[in-house]
Order: sequence, then structure tokens, then C-alpha cells
Amino acid sequence: MGGAAYRVYRIAQQSQQSELAFVSVFLERITGVFALLAIALISIPPAFSLIGLWDVILLLVLCTAMVAGMVMLIASPRLLKFSQPWLNRLKLGVLSEKLSNIQHLLRVFAQHRLAMALTLLLSVLFQLLVVLYYYLIAQQLQISVSYLQLLIFTAIIVAITLLPISLGGLGVKEGLLVYLFSRVGLSAEEAIVLSLTVTALSWLLSLPGGLVLLLDSTDLKAIR
Repeated sequence: MGGAAYRVYRIAQQSQQSELAFVSVFLERITGVFALLAIALISIPPAFSLIGLWDVILLLVLCTAMVAGMVMLIASPRLLKFSQPWLNRLKLGVLSEKLSNIQHLLRVFAQHRLAMALTLLLSVLFQLLVVLYYYLIAQQLQISVSYLQLLIFTAIIVAITLLPISLGGLGVKEGLLVYLFSRVGLSAEEAIVLSLTVTALSWLLSLPGGLVLLLDSTDLKAIR
């Protein structure tokens, strides 16, 4: 949530259009999450023999419904029309106007079917690589978890960590992995080691980007 908010802020600075900035980041995040959830749902039949637990499958379905509900709250004209009187009473008419502009931009994007198809295709490929990243780290840590199991688990974790529960999902990811790993006969220690290793590597790999942002924020070009 923090990274997405920062991207919206910087894009809005460059484009001078806050709604356009929000829509661009929103579409990038939501298409990625939906792609991962769709892959996970399609993978349930072959993965069920490896997981074989209805609570995990139910959690995945609930996460899918949660993300769909979040999208409806932002993209549904009927829901916005229903909520407008309440927003006006709360003196949030400006918010209603911005949501209306956002919905217009979403409809404009939806008309570009080729762009939508390419976006979804790239999202699917990217999410498959993310799961492969988790899987390769697990193999190096000698954790006996399959790619299909991690596909289901990662989809659940990504969907739940969309909620602003903690900074960077810390604690939430670990707790979820402990629960999910325990359901397939793996230990809590293995879950925590995998999660913290992925987090540490993510921070390490993000350092160059952080340096670029730091230099950009200090406006060294202006100093020169």
C-alpha cells in the first residue's frame, strides 16, 4: 500500500492528473493480483492432491471474492450512484467526483482490448516468475514444498497483504505461511525462514531503486 501510494503521488506530480495516476497504479496492481488468483484457481484440481485440504481452498476462494469486492467498490457506477447521497451528506462530494473520473478512465482503458490482453498476459508471466522465485529459494533452503503448493499459497498471501494491516505485510506473511505450511506437514520454522529470506532478498534487491529515489528526491540536477 505504501509503495502504491508513493507511485500515485509521483505520477500525479509528473502528469498533474491525480485520477490518471491512481488508475495506472490501480490497474497494474489489480491485474497482477487477479492474474495470480486466476492461475491459482485453475491450478486447484492438480494441486488438490498435493494440498488435499478444503480450508486452504476455501481461503483462496474467499481471497478471490475479497479482491473482486474491492474492484467493485472502485469501478462500479451503480455502487457509486447509490453512495453519492451519503458522500454528499458527509461533505465528500469531491471524492464522489474523483471516483466518477476514475471510473471514466477505467472504461476508456477497457475499450483498448489489445492493451488489456497484453497487460493480463504480462501479469500472468510475471506472477508465474514470482512463484518460481519463491520455489527456487525454498529449494536452496531445502524446504520440500512443490511449485503448485506455493502457487496456491502465494495467491492467498498476495491477496491478504493488499490490506493495510502491517508495514510491508511483515508479520502477516509469516503468520499465513506458518498456517499454510502446517496444513501440508511443514514446520513453522521452515515457513518463517522462507518468508524472512524472501523479504531480506527483496529489500536487498530494492536498494538500487531506493538510491535512485533518494537522489531524485534531493534534486541533484537542480543543484548542478
